[in-house]
Amino acid sequence: MNIASPAIIYSTTLRPHRSASRQAINWLIGILTVAFALTGLGFSLIGAWPVMGFFGLDIALLAGAFYLNNRSGRACEVIDLTAEELKVRRIDPWGRERAWSFQPQWLNINLNKAPQGVSQLEVRSHGKALIIGAFLGPDERQQACENLRQALKRLNEVTT
Repeated sequence: MNIASPAIIYSTTLRPHRSASRQAINWLIGILTVAFALTGLGFSLIGAWPVMGFFGLDIALLAGAFYLNNRSGRACEVIDLTAEELKVRRIDPWGRERAWSFQPQWLNINLNKAPQGVSQLEVRSHGKALIIGAFLGPDERQQACENLRQALKRLNEVTT
């Protein structure tokens, strides 16, 4: 039995911004490795050979930090709006997924200001609320809010 899924009216994927690509990070690590190796060689020639080990440890820790930062960039939130529901799927950096569903007829999309001045994009319906796009910058969060409101407005115009 094949049940047709409802048509998606609006769909977006929110991702955290990363300032450097994997290729740029690899280049940086490579350049630093060469620079540290040459500097370490200089220290070794004057008898301070243990410095090479510390330079190696620095490179390993730096590469590990960049790896973890890039991995956190895999997190995303997928938002799909149909006539029957707004579905939010949150996928963490390790691929685990959680999902929430809201009825679009009763949906409120709010951009709340927190006491520290940071805005929060909230989706609310029937007493359930969910903060989305927490990893976005203020401008990106504002744009996501406007896009969701416009999609919801288009849906309400079609269904009424």
